[in-house]
Amino acid sequence: MNVVVEEFSRHLNEERAHSLNTVRAYLGDLDSLIIHLKALGRTITLDSIKAGLNSPPEIFQTEVLCQWVETMNSAFPSGLFNSLVQPNLTLKPDRPTWLGLEISPERDMWALTGTQVLDDGTIAVGLMEYQVNDRPIDDLVIAGRVADWSKHYRAEEVIANRFTCDSVVGKLRQAGINANVILGANYFKACDETLSVMSGNRLSHSNQPELTDSVNKCTKKLNETGSWYVVRSKKATAAISMILAIHKAEEYGQRSQNQDIIVA
Repeated sequence: MNVVVEEFSRHLNEERAHSLNTVRAYLGDLDSLIIHLKALGRTITLDSIKAGLNSPPEIFQTEVLCQWVETMNSAFPSGLFNSLVQPNLTLKPDRPTWLGLEISPERDMWALTGTQVLDDGTIAVGLMEYQVNDRPIDDLVIAGRVADWSKHYRAEEVIANRFTCDSVVGKLRQAGINANVILGANYFKACDETLSVMSGNRLSHSNQPELTDSVNKCTKKLNETGSWYVVRSKKATAAISMILAIHKAEEYGQRSQNQDIIVA
Protein backbone atom coordinates (compact mmCIF):
# COMPACT_ATOMS: atom_id res chain seq x y z
CA MET A 1 0.00 0.00 0.00
CA ASN A 2 2.80 2.43 0.90
CA VAL A 3 4.50 1.73 -2.44
CA VAL A 4 1.30 2.65 -4.30
CA VAL A 5 0.92 5.89 -2.30
CA GLU A 6 4.55 6.85 -2.89
CA GLU A 7 4.25 6.17 -6.62
CA PHE A 8 1.05 8.21 -6.84
CA SER A 9 2.70 11.08 -4.96
CA ARG A 10 5.69 10.94 -7.28
CA HIS A 11 3.37 11.12 -10.29
CA LEU A 12 1.51 14.11 -8.87
CA ASN A 13 4.76 15.95 -8.20
CA GLU A 14 5.95 15.28 -11.75
CA GLU A 15 2.67 16.62 -13.15
CA ARG A 16 2.93 19.70 -10.93
CA ALA A 17 6.52 20.36 -12.02
CA HIS A 18 5.55 19.96 -15.68
CA SER A 19 2.62 22.40 -15.28
CA LEU A 20 4.78 24.98 -13.53
CA ASN A 21 7.47 24.75 -16.20
CA THR A 22 4.83 25.22 -18.90
CA VAL A 23 3.46 28.34 -17.20
CA ARG A 24 6.94 29.79 -16.71
CA ALA A 25 7.89 29.16 -20.35
CA TYR A 26 4.98 31.24 -21.63
CA LEU A 27 4.80 33.75 -18.82
CA GLY A 28 3.75 37.12 -20.26
CA ASP A 29 2.26 35.54 -23.40
CA LEU A 30 -1.17 34.39 -22.25
CA ASP A 31 -2.52 33.48 -25.70
CA SER A 32 0.47 31.23 -26.42
CA LEU A 33 0.13 29.67 -22.99
CA ILE A 34 -3.52 28.84 -23.64
CA ILE A 35 -2.75 27.38 -27.05
CA HIS A 36 0.11 25.33 -25.64
CA LEU A 37 -2.03 23.96 -22.83
CA LYS A 38 -4.76 23.00 -25.31
CA ALA A 39 -2.16 21.20 -27.39
CA LEU A 40 -1.41 19.14 -24.31
CA GLY A 41 -5.08 18.22 -24.00
CA ARG A 42 -5.90 20.89 -21.40
CA THR A 43 -9.27 22.61 -21.59
CA ILE A 44 -8.12 26.03 -20.44
CA THR A 45 -9.43 29.28 -21.90
CA LEU A 46 -9.03 32.93 -21.06
CA ASP A 47 -12.59 32.92 -19.71
CA SER A 48 -11.90 29.98 -17.43
CA ILE A 49 -8.80 31.70 -16.07
CA LYS A 50 -10.80 34.89 -15.42
CA ALA A 51 -13.49 32.83 -13.73
CA GLY A 52 -10.85 31.21 -11.57
CA LEU A 53 -9.79 34.62 -10.27
CA ASN A 54 -13.16 34.84 -8.52
CA SER A 55 -12.53 31.60 -6.65
CA PRO A 56 -11.14 31.47 -3.10
CA PRO A 57 -7.33 31.95 -3.15
CA GLU A 58 -6.64 28.35 -2.11
CA ILE A 59 -8.80 26.99 -4.95
CA PHE A 60 -7.08 29.24 -7.52
CA GLN A 61 -3.64 28.26 -6.24
CA THR A 62 -4.33 24.52 -6.50
CA GLU A 63 -6.58 24.31 -9.57
CA VAL A 64 -4.96 27.00 -11.74
CA LEU A 65 -1.42 27.60 -10.48
CA CYS A 66 -0.69 23.98 -9.47
CA GLN A 67 0.60 25.11 -6.08
CA TRP A 68 0.46 23.24 -2.78
CA VAL A 69 -1.41 24.99 0.06
CA GLU A 70 -1.49 24.33 3.81
CA THR A 71 -5.29 24.25 3.98
CA MET A 72 -8.18 24.62 1.56
CA ASN A 73 -10.14 27.00 3.79
CA SER A 74 -7.55 29.08 5.58
CA ALA A 75 -8.62 31.29 8.48
CA PHE A 76 -6.02 33.92 7.61
CA PRO A 77 -4.82 35.20 4.20
CA SER A 78 -1.77 33.40 2.90
CA GLY A 79 1.48 35.07 3.95
CA LEU A 80 -0.18 37.61 6.23
CA PHE A 81 1.20 36.27 9.51
CA ASN A 82 4.64 35.79 7.97
CA SER A 83 4.71 39.45 6.95
CA LEU A 84 4.46 40.61 10.58
CA VAL A 85 7.81 39.26 11.79
CA GLN A 86 10.02 41.32 14.10
CA PRO A 87 13.12 39.12 14.47
CA ASN A 88 14.44 40.21 17.88
CA LEU A 89 11.08 40.61 19.59
CA THR A 90 10.88 39.42 23.20
CA LEU A 91 8.19 39.74 25.86
CA LYS A 92 9.45 41.51 28.97
CA PRO A 93 8.24 40.71 32.51
CA ASP A 94 7.79 44.39 33.35
CA ARG A 95 4.86 44.84 30.94
CA PRO A 96 1.20 43.81 31.40
CA THR A 97 0.96 40.29 30.03
CA TRP A 98 -1.93 38.01 29.07
CA LEU A 99 -1.57 34.27 28.59
CA GLY A 100 -3.64 32.11 26.25
CA LEU A 101 -3.86 28.37 26.93
CA GLU A 102 -5.08 25.69 24.55
CA ILE A 103 -5.00 21.90 24.95
CA SER A 104 -5.58 19.82 21.83
CA PRO A 105 -8.79 17.74 21.60
CA GLU A 106 -6.66 14.60 21.98
CA ARG A 107 -5.04 16.14 25.10
CA ASP A 108 -1.57 15.09 23.92
CA MET A 109 -0.50 18.62 22.96
CA TRP A 110 -0.77 22.00 24.64
CA ALA A 111 0.44 25.50 24.01
CA LEU A 112 0.79 28.69 26.04
CA THR A 113 1.15 32.03 24.26
CA GLY A 114 1.71 35.46 25.78
CA THR A 115 0.73 38.90 24.52
CA GLN A 116 1.76 42.41 25.48
CA VAL A 117 0.66 45.81 24.19
CA LEU A 118 3.72 47.82 23.13
CA ASP A 119 4.10 51.59 23.36
CA ASP A 120 2.97 52.09 19.75
CA GLY A 121 -0.19 50.05 20.35
CA THR A 122 1.13 46.98 18.56
CA ILE A 123 0.36 43.62 20.15
CA ALA A 124 3.50 41.55 20.65
CA VAL A 125 3.01 37.78 20.56
CA GLY A 126 5.30 35.07 21.91
CA LEU A 127 4.88 31.30 22.21
CA MET A 128 6.04 30.50 25.75
CA GLU A 129 5.58 26.77 25.89
CA TYR A 130 4.61 24.10 23.37
CA GLN A 131 4.48 20.48 24.47
CA VAL A 132 3.71 17.33 22.47
CA ASN A 133 3.39 13.89 24.04
CA ASP A 134 2.53 10.39 22.85
CA ARG A 135 -0.21 10.09 25.46
CA PRO A 136 -2.69 12.45 27.20
CA ILE A 137 -0.88 14.98 29.40
CA ASP A 138 -1.69 15.26 33.11
CA ASP A 139 -3.62 18.43 34.01
CA LEU A 140 -1.41 18.89 37.07
CA VAL A 141 1.67 19.09 34.87
CA ILE A 142 0.07 21.67 32.60
CA ALA A 143 -1.27 23.71 35.51
CA GLY A 144 2.15 23.71 37.16
CA ARG A 145 3.92 24.99 34.06
CA VAL A 146 1.26 27.64 33.37
CA ALA A 147 1.49 28.79 36.99
CA ASP A 148 5.26 29.18 36.66
CA TRP A 149 4.91 31.33 33.55
CA SER A 150 2.09 33.33 35.10
CA LYS A 151 4.17 34.16 38.16
CA HIS A 152 7.25 34.98 36.10
CA TYR A 153 5.35 37.56 34.03
CA ARG A 154 2.89 38.49 36.79
CA ALA A 155 0.19 37.81 34.22
CA GLU A 156 -2.97 39.90 34.29
CA GLU A 157 -5.04 36.87 33.30
CA VAL A 158 -4.83 33.37 31.88
CA ILE A 159 -7.58 32.72 29.33
CA ALA A 160 -8.26 29.17 28.16
CA ASN A 161 -10.52 27.13 25.92
CA ARG A 162 -13.37 25.70 27.98
CA PHE A 163 -13.63 22.36 26.15
CA THR A 164 -10.36 20.89 27.41
CA CYS A 165 -9.05 23.41 29.93
CA ASP A 166 -11.75 23.58 32.63
CA SER A 167 -9.82 21.35 35.02
CA VAL A 168 -6.56 23.26 34.52
CA VAL A 169 -8.31 26.59 35.06
CA GLY A 170 -9.78 25.28 38.31
CA LYS A 171 -6.34 24.29 39.57
CA LEU A 172 -4.88 27.68 38.63
CA ARG A 173 -7.61 29.47 40.53
CA GLN A 174 -6.84 27.37 43.60
CA ALA A 175 -3.27 28.63 43.32
CA GLY A 176 -4.51 32.22 43.38
CA ILE A 177 -4.03 32.87 39.65
CA ASN A 178 -6.62 34.85 37.71
CA ALA A 179 -7.70 32.23 35.17
CA ASN A 180 -10.88 31.98 33.11
CA VAL A 181 -12.35 30.14 30.14
CA ILE A 182 -13.69 31.77 27.00
CA LEU A 183 -17.31 31.08 26.14
CA GLY A 184 -19.38 30.90 22.97
CA ALA A 185 -19.64 34.15 21.03
CA ASN A 186 -16.51 35.54 22.71
CA TYR A 187 -14.44 32.90 20.91
CA PHE A 188 -15.91 33.95 17.55
CA LYS A 189 -15.11 37.55 18.49
CA ALA A 190 -11.54 36.59 19.44
CA CYS A 191 -10.97 34.96 16.03
CA ASP A 192 -12.28 38.04 14.22
CA GLU A 193 -10.20 40.35 16.42
CA THR A 194 -7.08 38.38 15.56
CA LEU A 195 -7.75 38.72 11.84
CA SER A 196 -8.36 42.45 12.31
CA VAL A 197 -5.14 42.94 14.29
CA MET A 198 -3.15 41.07 11.66
CA SER A 199 -4.77 42.88 8.72
CA GLY A 200 -4.20 46.25 10.39
CA ASN A 201 -0.49 45.50 10.86
CA ARG A 202 -0.95 45.82 14.63
CA LEU A 203 0.69 42.52 15.53
CA SER A 204 4.33 41.48 15.73
CA HIS A 205 6.05 38.16 16.42
CA SER A 206 9.53 36.68 16.18
CA ASN A 207 8.61 33.90 13.73
CA GLN A 208 8.75 30.96 16.13
CA PRO A 209 8.39 27.90 13.85
CA GLU A 210 5.69 26.09 15.85
CA LEU A 211 3.50 29.19 16.11
CA THR A 212 3.93 30.27 12.49
CA ASP A 213 3.22 26.77 11.22
CA SER A 214 0.11 26.50 13.39
CA VAL A 215 -1.32 29.87 12.28
CA ASN A 216 -0.77 29.03 8.62
CA LYS A 217 -2.61 25.71 9.04
CA CYS A 218 -5.72 27.12 10.71
CA THR A 219 -9.03 26.22 9.09
CA LYS A 220 -12.09 28.44 9.42
CA LYS A 221 -15.74 27.47 9.64
CA LEU A 222 -18.99 29.43 9.59
CA ASN A 223 -21.67 28.83 12.20
CA GLU A 224 -25.42 29.05 11.65
CA THR A 225 -25.46 32.80 12.40
CA GLY A 226 -22.76 33.58 9.84
CA SER A 227 -19.96 34.12 12.36
CA TRP A 228 -16.69 32.40 11.63
CA TYR A 229 -14.17 30.72 13.90
CA VAL A 230 -10.96 28.72 13.83
CA VAL A 231 -11.69 25.00 14.02
CA ARG A 232 -10.12 23.27 17.01
CA SER A 233 -7.58 20.66 15.95
CA LYS A 234 -4.14 19.47 16.92
CA LYS A 235 -2.46 21.53 14.20
CA ALA A 236 -4.27 24.70 15.39
CA THR A 237 -3.34 24.32 19.08
CA ALA A 238 -0.61 26.98 19.22
CA ALA A 239 -2.60 29.36 17.02
CA ILE A 240 -5.70 29.15 19.21
CA SER A 241 -3.65 29.86 22.34
CA MET A 242 -2.43 32.98 20.52
CA ILE A 243 -5.96 33.99 19.51
CA LEU A 244 -7.12 33.82 23.14
CA ALA A 245 -4.19 35.92 24.35
CA ILE A 246 -4.74 38.51 21.61
CA HIS A 247 -8.39 38.76 22.68
CA LYS A 248 -7.40 39.87 26.19
CA ALA A 249 -4.74 42.27 24.92
CA GLU A 250 -7.31 43.84 22.60
CA GLU A 251 -9.68 44.33 25.53
CA TYR A 252 -6.92 46.13 27.40
CA GLY A 253 -6.09 48.29 24.39
CA GLN A 254 -9.72 49.27 23.94
CA ARG A 255 -10.02 50.25 27.61
CA SER A 256 -6.88 52.38 27.34
CA GLN A 257 -8.21 54.17 24.26
CA ASN A 258 -11.55 54.81 25.95
CA GLN A 259 -9.76 56.54 28.83
CA ASP A 260 -8.47 59.13 26.37
CA ILE A 261 -11.94 60.09 25.16
CA ILE A 262 -13.18 63.35 26.63
CA VAL A 263 -16.88 64.23 26.41
CA ALA A 264 -17.60 67.97 26.66
